[in-house]
Amino acid sequence: MAATILTNLTKYTMGVPADEISMNVNRSTLKRAGEKIEVRKRQGGYSGRVDHSGKWTANFTGEFNANFAHDIGGIISVASATFFGINTGGCWMIDDFDFAMENTGLVKLNVNATGYDSSDIPSTATQVPAPTPPTISIP
Repeated sequence: MAATILTNLTKYTMGVPADEISMNVNRSTLKRAGEKIEVRKRQGGYSGRVDHSGKWTANFTGEFNANFAHDIGGIISVASATFFGINTGGCWMIDDFDFAMENTGLVKLNVNATGYDSSDIPSTATQVPAPTPPTISIP
């Protein structure tokens, strides 16, 4: 079904821009966060803040539609981030994943990953030894 955007704002984007590893994506979330140190005044309140160790987190969920051959710590490409130019050159690593099976629905796959800035861990990083994933195949 075609979508019509009833606005003159050209920067709206409909839906999920791309499917991810082994799934037809229903929802993709990208978040930027880091650690902070708040500098307090002696009489109360704050005089400053230091933000450091920034990184991205990605979560995508959808219907499992291909053999899944990835593992915790594996480096992946996150298509939704690539679409928006987020974390260009930085490494995305799988934190965890789970499969959900229901009587009345298709098998769902949920993947969480962390994105590191290219100055910390680049996308070209070599993993030694590389993770040995369990291959989860569609029956």
